[in-house]
Amino acid sequence: MLLINLRWAFATIFLLFGSCLFSLDGKAQSTVQKFEILVAGFKIGDVVAEEVKKGEVTEYHINSKASFWFFGKIEVGFTIRNVYQKELLIEAKANSKTNRGDFLSTAFWKTDHYDVNAATYKYENKKPIPNPLYHSSGKFHFHEPKDGDRMISESYGLVSRVTEKSDGVYEVDINGYKNQYHFVGGKLEKIVVHHPIKNFVIQRVK
Repeated sequence: MLLINLRWAFATIFLLFGSCLFSLDGKAQSTVQKFEILVAGFKIGDVVAEEVKKGEVTEYHINSKASFWFFGKIEVGFTIRNVYQKELLIEAKANSKTNRGDFLSTAFWKTDHYDVNAATYKYENKKPIPNPLYHSSGKFHFHEPKDGDRMISESYGLVSRVTEKSDGVYEVDINGYKNQYHFVGGKLEKIVVHHPIKNFVIQRVK
């Protein structure tokens, strides 16, 4: 009788332990990195980048807030959301809220192309993007690209080719603005951003 009870006890513990492991495997894994927004060396805002993995789906969430003077006070809240199925980008969104208006840009994968509806400051674009994409500006916060990679600019709904200018330094021409991504040891160190309102630097917080 004691042997039977012990068997049942061990079986119960094993099932509980196994269910706990299964539950842990099913949870999303999150990695967060923080950056500062600088203009001429002065901090004007913050960026929080998050990579969330669950199974075959990976999401990138970029949230930033900045405030500065440019013929009056400018306040900007900007978010990016990328969704990848395995390595394929299936959704890209960019949402900006400013005291000059609110803007939303989207791109959704539809079997063999992306439906684009992009709107940002003094710019609109609804031209579909053919062929799949595997890179985006949001993803670059966590993964170093390679020379020749094609990436999407979430705000403009445009595809740009990555050019490696020197070791760990990559340049992307986005609607006539050449932004640079600087990596050290495979990690994003800073982004030099050319912007219609004001150029700035996004610097990793140590």
